[in-house]
Amino acid sequence: LIEKYQIGSSNYIFKNSGFKEYHSEKGATIFWQIDIAGNIRTGKIMLFNKTTGNRIKNPFNHINWIHIVMNYPNFNLEQCFFGEHLLNEHPNRTIAIVESEKTALIASVYYPELIWIATGGLSNLNQRNIKILKGRNVILFPDNGAYEIWKRKSECLGKTQRLMISKILENESIIPKSDLADFLINYPITAFQLSSMSLTD
Repeated sequence: LIEKYQIGSSNYIFKNSGFKEYHSEKGATIFWQIDIAGNIRTGKIMLFNKTTGNRIKNPFNHINWIHIVMNYPNFNLEQCFFGEHLLNEHPNRTIAIVESEKTALIASVYYPELIWIATGGLSNLNQRNIKILKGRNVILFPDNGAYEIWKRKSECLGKTQRLMISKILENESIIPKSDLADFLINYPITAFQLSSMSLTD
């Protein structure tokens, strides 16, 4: 996964002016945004708890960007999908879109026959970014509670794309606001693959 998605790590230490005595550990993850042409748009720096695997949000959200940390002059950010560089490797495979970069990584282990990419934020699911998927089969996987939002977006985007939207997380038994990774990690990978569970039901 590190090689496939070009995952990096950083010595960056998170600080916040509102928490003057707080300094984070080193070892944050870098999720590089590499576009379909192989250009690096930026990298998102995120710190995760080594025990739980969850993103650290206290005492503040531990997220920053490479272009901000490097202080590039006159930098013009145009984000792309995380994992977008994989699209040319398998031009006939169906593309699965989730919001979280971590979720794309985990889901790619459970369903390797799909190309998993992440928006990195709901606002990045837009006409500008999705135009590179024209002519491809695409499945959207919104987090629990976000189905209607993604459905409204898909109705606009679907005019030029072959889009489906999964309701797998719209279930009363699913933890509120959980994502696909939270659902999948409850299953041992081998047993899950043998079950042939459908993600589009």
